[in-house]
Amino acid sequence: MKSTDVQELVSRYAAGERKFHRLKLIGKDLRGINLHGADLRGANLICANLSGTNLDEANLSQANLTLANLTGANLKKANLSQAILRATDLSQANLSEANLINADLKQAKFTNTNLDKANLSESRLGRTVLSALIFPQETSAAFN
Repeated sequence: MKSTDVQELVSRYAAGERKFHRLKLIGKDLRGINLHGADLRGANLICANLSGTNLDEANLSQANLTLANLTGANLKKANLSQAILRATDLSQANLSEANLINADLKQAKFTNTNLDKANLSESRLGRTVLSALIFPQETSAAFN
């Protein structure tokens, strides 16, 4: 998909569209918008500001979120399998019940992040900052 303007995305979402495969929003400001249940499979969101964004139940599988700001974002039950989240800030984000299977989380920052029942199997966590996490026993974590 070609590069999309944030207003165009918001308008299309408000009109009921949910499929935004391979969307390109490199470096765009998406702070605080609602994308509940959006299908952003393979989206390019490098350096995007998604702080406070509602992405619960969104499909972000194979998306590139390198250097993105997801501080305080709601990613409950989101699919982030095979996503690239290198050096991404996930501080204070809600990732409860999220699917992070085989995600690239190298150098990502998880401070005060809710990982309750998140599946981090096969995720790559080299040099990742993990502090003050909500990370109960139910969470599946077999890291690489």
